[in-house]
Amino acid sequence: MGELLHALGFDPVKFFFTIFNFLLVLWLLKKYVFGGIFKTLEERKIKIKESLEVAERAKKELEQAQLEASKIITQAKEEAEKIRKTAEETQEQLIAKAKSEAERIVKEARLTLEQEKKEIRKEMYVQLIDLVSLATRRVLEGVVGEEEQRLLVEKAVSKVLEEGSS
Repeated sequence: MGELLHALGFDPVKFFFTIFNFLLVLWLLKKYVFGGIFKTLEERKIKIKESLEVAERAKKELEQAQLEASKIITQAKEEAEKIRKTAEETQEQLIAKAKSEAERIVKEARLTLEQEKKEIRKEMYVQLIDLVSLATRRVLEGVVGEEEQRLLVEKAVSKVLEEGSS
């Protein structure tokens, strides 16, 4: 059996060191690369949460403004019919303006969130490539050329990102 494996080119020592190197790279990636990525994700999550809280406060302020408009309308009804009609027209204008302003604020918040998501993804991709490149370069120094290392890192990162997004 040993002769057959030797005839096929199987070298147990190389096999052991290959497995060892793989596990070492996997451990290094887990310890140094993914920790930073998760930290960045958590920071971005906090920023998004804060943005949502700001939007919620704006919504509450809008509701408060609508309540104030209702009080003004009630007082205007008590004073006179002419004042009531004027107040109703004013209310409609304020509500339309408040709605358009609220829609604008929500739209801006969504655009900001989308832009931040895109920026986060870009930053993470660049950081991931840099960290993986550094780790790979240190592990593969002298074994594989720099251009081959770069291609290997880009393939690996792309594959990981594709698997993560599906």
